[in-house]
Amino acid sequence: MFLHAPHNTDTQRADRRTHPRHALTRPCKVYHDPTGRYAAGETADLSRAGALIRVQSPRPWNPGDEVKLFLAWSDRSVLTSRDAIIARVVRAATLDGDRRYVGIEFETVLPEQVAAAA
Repeated sequence: MFLHAPHNTDTQRADRRTHPRHALTRPCKVYHDPTGRYAAGETADLSRAGALIRVQSPRPWNPGDEVKLFLAWSDRSVLTSRDAIIARVVRAATLDGDRRYVGIEFETVLPEQVAAAA
């Protein structure tokens, strides 16, 4: 007889999180420090401590990679270095071709007002 570990469910994963995630689709760009390149993307969800983003990049993204997230909170078309949210990759998966899902954890927890605006 084989014993199987229980599958992680969304509820179990959510229980580990210290900040709730909010479904949010916003355009963003991400600077990937290891390659020195920007990737266009969009958020899938966001919390005060991290985000799940979809990016277009032919290069692999690995856990531990440092990134800078530039999130379009408004209709402003230009984002500056002051808008950067420093983060690190905690997981990455290829969707198809060059499209990837990337889970990132912020270096500093976002203020509650910022996450509430999501």
